[in-house]
Amino acid sequence: MSNKKIFNFVLFFSTLIFSSCSILYSLSVSYFLTLLYGNTVTIYSLTVGSYMMFLGLGALMFERLNKKFGMDMLLITETALILIAFFAPLLISYIASMEIEYTLKLYLGFGILSLIGVFSGMELPLLMKLGGKNMSKIIGIDYLGGLAGSLLYVFFFLPHINSVRTFHIVAFINLVTTVFFYLYYKKAYLRKKANIVLTVSMIATGIILFSFSNKVIKISERYFLEKRLQLKVYL
Repeated sequence: MSNKKIFNFVLFFSTLIFSSCSILYSLSVSYFLTLLYGNTVTIYSLTVGSYMMFLGLGALMFERLNKKFGMDMLLITETALILIAFFAPLLISYIASMEIEYTLKLYLGFGILSLIGVFSGMELPLLMKLGGKNMSKIIGIDYLGGLAGSLLYVFFFLPHINSVRTFHIVAFINLVTTVFFYLYYKKAYLRKKANIVLTVSMIATGIILFSFSNKVIKISERYFLEKRLQLKVYL
């Protein structure tokens, strides 16, 4: 297989996984919020619409950040998404347990969704820039990744994995793909200084995920259980 074909395969595969992870994060947050606050149709409608808006906002921010960071921004984006998703169930559960107005709790929950949406919105323009003449294929694969993530959520994660652990499993998949992507592209696109910083960042992210996963899950489930008992819904 030629270098160009390998290059395209890695790019297309990474695009598929990144897109799947982003939609899985969004669906997980949506489901989490509906279980905690009820009003399923309202919450889902608001989360889908808000997520699309934040995707657009992330895409609009692309040009300015791309001038400053270049292709380093893609790995910064993925690392941020992994960490946000990893702590999302803990943060949302804690917010739900706070003695503040219902509306404020909901806005804070949507704040987490906004971060996921903005960083996800930066992904596609960055990947398209890497793809060059393959822009249309990158867009197509990104949409297919969204479908794949949705199907996985409905037929695998939702019936077999509880909502807290879903965040962590997807974050681990995202991390592995990011490391794979980074190792392939670091010589071609990343600056030497950025290589060191991003290498340390990804190692630190991996340590956080492996060291604190069980603790975060237990604390999140404790907060979640208290709220679940009040609403009489299932995790």
